Amino acid sequence: MPITTGHTTIGLTASLVDGTSNSDFRLSIHNADNTAKVFLGGPGVTINNGLGLEKLTTMQFDMYASQELYAVSDKAGHIIHWMKQV
Repeated sequence: MPITTGHTTIGLTASLVDGTSNSDFRLSIHNADNTAKVFLGGPGVTINNGLGLEKLTTMQFDMYASQELYAVSDKAGHIIHWMKQV
């Protein structure tokens, strides 16, 4: 399984974390912020309808080909780390 890693800065509007893979993949998301949750979901994710990922925790998602994951925060400059296994 090839592995890629990176980080993404999230803000007040939904941002694409990852997607566009041609095959199924596992995506791990780590909320690197020590003060706030990050909210995960589809392109319309908000802080009111997203899946909350607590500060300094990690969650794994089994994704299908071409699925996309978006994130949003209630503050600017929120950093998340990700690891993708294809």
